[in-house]
Amino acid sequence: MALTMALGLTAGGPLLALATVPSGNDGIVLVVTPPWRDLAGVIDVAGGRQIGPDTAYLGALATGEGADFAARLRQGGAWAVFDGGTLAALCGWET
Repeated sequence: MALTMALGLTAGGPLLALATVPSGNDGIVLVVTPPWRDLAGVIDVAGGRQIGPDTAYLGALATGEGADFAARLRQGGAWAVFDGGTLAALCGWET
């Protein structure tokens, strides 16, 4: 039981760190949508473009311009928009 709790707390750390960072206003962002939404369509309507991965059901990396890009994604149906630089840093990539 203690091991399960410890693993849950340590595994949640990166997710909590990602969730508490404000989303990027432009540049690369991680867009998370519900499975019944067209992810590529949400990104397209917000004026952005998907940069990866090609097959994504709940989330994808996207780029777009403007200070309100993240807000446009949310208005179009995204559940959440996370800063891509923070995600890259959590994965050990330099940005």
